[in-house]
Amino acid sequence: MPGRAEDWMRGRVASLWRVVLLIGAALAMLGASASLASAHMELETSRPTNGQALTTPPATITLTFGERGSPVGDGIRLLDGSGATVAATVTPASGTTFTITPSAALGAGEYAVSYRVRSDDGHTEEGSLTFRVRAATTGAGSGAAVGGSVRLVSSTPPASASGIAPPARVVLSFSAPVEPTGSGFQLLDADGTQLPTSVAQDGTTFTLTPDAPLSAGHHGVTWRLVDGDGERVFGSMWFHVGAGHDASMGAPGEGGMDSGSGGMEVPAALASALEPPDDTGSTVVRDIGMAVLYLGLILGLGTLVFTRYAMVGSAAEVRTQFRIVRITGVAVAIGAVVAALGSLWQQAGEWSGAFTQATLDSYLTSQAGLAMILAFGGGVLVAAGAVGREAPLDPIPGVTVAPPDGPPVRGAFGAAWVALVGIAVVVAGVVMDGHSGDVTPQWLMILSDVLHIVVVAAWVAAVILIAMLALRRTAAGNPAGTGAMVIRFANTATVLIALMVVTGVVLAILILPSASALVTTAWGLVLIAKVALVLCALAIGAHAHYRVVPQMRASVADGASGPDPALVRALGRATAVEAALLIAVIVLAAVLVGLSPMS
Repeated sequence: MPGRAEDWMRGRVASLWRVVLLIGAALAMLGASASLASAHMELETSRPTNGQALTTPPATITLTFGERGSPVGDGIRLLDGSGATVAATVTPASGTTFTITPSAALGAGEYAVSYRVRSDDGHTEEGSLTFRVRAATTGAGSGAAVGGSVRLVSSTPPASASGIAPPARVVLSFSAPVEPTGSGFQLLDADGTQLPTSVAQDGTTFTLTPDAPLSAGHHGVTWRLVDGDGERVFGSMWFHVGAGHDASMGAPGEGGMDSGSGGMEVPAALASALEPPDDTGSTVVRDIGMAVLYLGLILGLGTLVFTRYAMVGSAAEVRTQFRIVRITGVAVAIGAVVAALGSLWQQAGEWSGAFTQATLDSYLTSQAGLAMILAFGGGVLVAAGAVGREAPLDPIPGVTVAPPDGPPVRGAFGAAWVALVGIAVVVAGVVMDGHSGDVTPQWLMILSDVLHIVVVAAWVAAVILIAMLALRRTAAGNPAGTGAMVIRFANTATVLIALMVVTGVVLAILILPSASALVTTAWGLVLIAKVALVLCALAIGAHAHYRVVPQMRASVADGASGPDPALVRALGRATAVEAALLIAVIVLAAVLVGLSPMS
């Protein structure tokens, strides 16, 4: 009889691996299609990528084309923000890849790479890409932006100018379209007090006109904006009107901020007003909302998969699991609302400004706002539509199945297709709110992201539900059905973990700008912590798979009396620890969404 069980299990694993091979074949076909589509001399990849913001200057820049070729005409050039050529050497790293090495370290600012190359068959391709090197430090007067990828390109008067005549207006030009949010633009005097000002917009340029002429001394400008993706942008600059040292600044060394202009210091009150705002409260609110949303999504999707493909239990237990799915739909909707409130608060800079018409319009029409709308709507569908039913369990050769109450059953989707549609909508919102739109190839990023969510959900929910059921059944003194349930899940766990690891590695490679970003960015450090927790969970799972599951198989073989209660109790405790670790992993995943891999 054990032979029949082994044959059955081998068949199940072989079927799963056929699915994996089909997915791999589909990926290969997509890759082949992409290669055929770029058969001409087109730029395929670059490091840095187009539009990327870097926290450290790149030592080299690489361009990889679809065919072998060589530069013609102006060739390949590195340009600064003004369009001037930056001294650099261009060397072919291979027939299709060129490496640009700047002669000196690049400073903070905008850069572009222009190229004109000709393939061996005579086809000529020309184009350009841009990237930005952020300032090593940001602070008052720097003109640097905090958050988002938009920065101040130019200003009149220039940032940190001193001894100038009182300007009739202050003109600020940004690198991309933005909209004021919250406090918007503020013109400040030396005491950090806001001066009455009118603001006019012309494309990416804003003109601030003070109601009264500016007095001698230091003045500052702050801006709180939001870009087209809903990302906040805060920045500041200062300038000095009149010649020499103004008495209102205080004696050198009495406080304030060194301006770097002749020993002059920005007054302490103005320096404080120009500092980036403390967004700790709004960030915590948004992260809590995203964590609740992620937990709801993972548990809802995973519970549906587990109930259908791994559950062995009573009709009452199956109905309880569909009730859990409905609760997770409510959690997703609540999480989306809380995350949206945190984002509105963050954009406005203060809670009182979070619900102004301008802030609401800006957020709800942004990509981040639309993502939360999708997540909320999907959560409502899950909460209303998770109405499934139980179905007879297919016989498992060589395994005796006797659940606590009545004949063994599993879940069936039935009318739960509404919940499945809702989960698909939530996944679309999560992918939209993540980093999928920022990297290329986008199709691979989105496919890996969706597949990663599905396999993680199936694994996490299975571990949590097995722990709950094992502990509850053991406490009730009837662990029947637990062994068969563990065996059903064990047959798929290896494939799920393999897919999770592969998609996780692909996502990290696509998102991180370089390997060093793992230890130089907050995103990379949180990722390391997440991987460490996953490894701990995998170690517990491996112990259960190779030590506990074989004993379970023996205990539920034909003719056996059933699983040993002590064995089920030990399994419940181990999976409970594993479940706790995986919940922490989900929380860290929610934090990653709110961080930039560039800083």
